[in-house]
Amino acid sequence: VSMPDEAAIELERCVSMLGFKGTMLCGRVGTRHLDDPAFELVLDCAAALGVPVLLHPRTPPAPVREAYYAGFSPIVDAAFATVGLGWHYDAGIQFLRLVLAGTFDRLPNLQVILGHWGELVLFYAERLAVMDRVAALSNPIAHYLRHNLYVTASGMFLPHYLQRAMAVVGPDRLLFSTDYPYQYREGGDARRFLAGCGLSDADKAAFAHGNWLRLTGDASA
Repeated sequence: VSMPDEAAIELERCVSMLGFKGTMLCGRVGTRHLDDPAFELVLDCAAALGVPVLLHPRTPPAPVREAYYAGFSPIVDAAFATVGLGWHYDAGIQFLRLVLAGTFDRLPNLQVILGHWGELVLFYAERLAVMDRVAALSNPIAHYLRHNLYVTASGMFLPHYLQRAMAVVGPDRLLFSTDYPYQYREGGDARRFLAGCGLSDADKAAFAHGNWLRLTGDASA
């Protein structure tokens, strides 16, 4: 992605020739964020192809790690800056940067996937609305959460997270995922969570597979 022209060409090749269903990007490339105009071509390509972009967390930049996540043992510093919290703030902020930069006004069909129940974004949805007064966007921020964002479970099988996602983005924007092998637990955790999640049969089917099939253009969805 540090070479956006080549990245766009490769994305088109992978989708049109190899059957890829989307792409995974990190929100930062070196010191530049994905909303930098340099990367517009990659996002344009994804939107034109009709494939989603999975926005994957990255470890926060060194100055951020040192300012907010350091001061403990090395292993605690590392966990705090990554799987414990830092990854999730990083990815969530990158999605919000795309919103605030007007990316989805320019590309209203572009779809982004965030793992871990939306990388904290959903939990601040009402607070984010404060920026509607100053953001100069075509729509309220809540609009982009419901029209340009899909969220996955990423193996975090917690009913209250599911309930929050249902409230903010609705059943048509949920994707079931296990984050295998990182969140893998023996004993049928994934199946048990899905079976007992409390959704209607129709919403459960959408969560389990239907939304993904529709997002990726499967004719049977």
